[in-house]
Formats: sequence, structure tokens, C-alpha cells
Amino acid sequence: MDDDVCLESAAGAFEIAQPRRKKKNKKRNRKWSSDLNAVEIGPFLFIPLTCTNALRDEGRTMEHCAKTYEDLCRLNWSRIFSVRDALSQKRIATLSLIWEEDYWHLDQIKGPRNAGVVCDQHNYFNGEETVTELVLTDLYYAAMELVQCYRVAWLNNQDDEWQLD
Repeated sequence: MDDDVCLESAAGAFEIAQPRRKKKNKKRNRKWSSDLNAVEIGPFLFIPLTCTNALRDEGRTMEHCAKTYEDLCRLNWSRIFSVRDALSQKRIATLSLIWEEDYWHLDQIKGPRNAGVVCDQHNYFNGEETVTELVLTDLYYAAMELVQCYRVAWLNNQDDEWQLD
């Protein structure tokens, strides 16, 4: 009876209060919308992540912090996409868009464990010295096309909303 507490009721009788049980920490699956559905661009499939569970799964699988973007997504400041191989559906990267200056912009693209996936580094000897070149990847160009697609979809949705008013 160490955990029990003796309380006096309003009627003056004593009752034994049971120890408080901790509520299960039930994780909410909050949702938001994306102006663009899944889209295939070149060899990549971009899938919008539109709920807390999807962000958690992406973060856990890719071993990075995608799950921390929940509030930004719910407040319409950010949109997160899982980037996958269009054929195998294997996850390649995670892409985020950010709302700045009244427009959607590419924020970042990160591979597993925040690995860089936007540039490839090529080293070669040109006869006189070692040269290092950074070359943008196909994923970078596909991501830039996704940004354009998202902007168009967002503008089309804005037009639809204005017509309803």
C-alpha cells in the first residue's frame, strides 16, 4: 500500500486512491496535403510524405532527421519527398522544399545518413596537375524539375481556390 494514497472525500469518508497509471504515449499520425502527387521524373520516383508516420518511416529508414519536419509541413512551410528508384522502388534520397519569398524552393536533398547526392567529384590528371571537378548529378536535375512541377501544381491549386471564392 506504499503507492496508495489516502484521500478524504467531500463526505468526510476516507477513500484509497489508486496510483496514477501512465497513459500510453500514443504517437499521433497528423496529416497535411501536398499540391503534387507522386511523380516520375527520369529514373526517379518522387513520393510526397504527407503524414507524421511517413516522415518517421523515412527518417528511420534513411537514418536522418526527416521526422523533425512535421511542424514545418503542417504549417505549410515545407514539403518532404521520398526519392526512389522508379523501377525497384529503393529509397535513394529525401528531398525538401521550403516556402520562402512567396514561392517554393529546393531546400536540400540528402541520401542515407545525410550523404551528399547532388554532386559527383571527379579527379583527373590533365598532364600538368590534378584537377578536381564537381559535376551535378541526374538527381539534381530531376529535383529541379520537381520544383517546377510543384510550383505549377501549387499555382493551379491557388487558381482553383480563388475561383471557389
